[in-house]
Amino acid sequence: ESTMQNVSDLIFAAGMALPSPSTPIAVQYDLLLLTFVFREKDGIILDAEANMVCDITSTYLRYLLVGRCIYTDVDQIIWEIEHTYLGISRQALLVCVKDAYSKICERGSWLPGLRSPSRPSTVEVLLDNRTEFEYDNKEEVPCSRGGNSMKELPPTAVCVVGLSKTGSRNPITKVHQSLIASLIVDSQTGEIYAAEFNTVCRLTNDFITSLIVGRNLRTDVDELIQAIQVRYMGDSRRAIATILKDAQNRLSNYVPRSSSGQLNT
Repeated sequence: ESTMQNVSDLIFAAGMALPSPSTPIAVQYDLLLLTFVFREKDGIILDAEANMVCDITSTYLRYLLVGRCIYTDVDQIIWEIEHTYLGISRQALLVCVKDAYSKICERGSWLPGLRSPSRPSTVEVLLDNRTEFEYDNKEEVPCSRGGNSMKELPPTAVCVVGLSKTGSRNPITKVHQSLIASLIVDSQTGEIYAAEFNTVCRLTNDFITSLIVGRNLRTDVDELIQAIQVRYMGDSRRAIATILKDAQNRLSNYVPRSSSGQLNT
């Protein structure tokens, strides 16, 4: 029996923020929304979701949140978003977390004064975002079956988001305004673990990512762009090349830092 069925012990929280007008999120949703469910008794986050354009970005955010204690780990959550999410919506995400936390503090008269429990080592979130979450009855922590798991990612993994404008006649412009890509990358080696583009057709995304996943964002971008020019016969070739260069630049400018600081409200 899943502990998710015991809804009397669960709290739903949501934080909102205005994304930058230039992002596809703003075109589709007006507001960026971060939602999560946590246990009232200890604040452990059991599941989370954000209305990001690319599912893999929402999955990565779930990876950062699930297993954390919302009562005591807010500073750490904020730090991880600040230092592992390399995208233009980072500030909006931080506002979402602070907004949700503020609501919990205002309305949660039941907030216990407890120390943060250790994050369960069994937390597992699938990269393909198609898993059905289960909850272990003994440990009461999230777990899942099948697929490629984010629990196998090293602590050096980061989420890099690249952005590019597309032509006025491109269907992407009509739907999203811009083409974006979300890449899960090793910040040290540059290896690309997973990727997703907000293309109109899923097949297009699958083909592009098949060329990219497993390659190196630090050293292979020129080769990847060449492969796109030769093998991708669509209208977004230039935009894809721009995105890869943008993502490479973001990763090159990334400087890992040690965790510090208090919640800046």
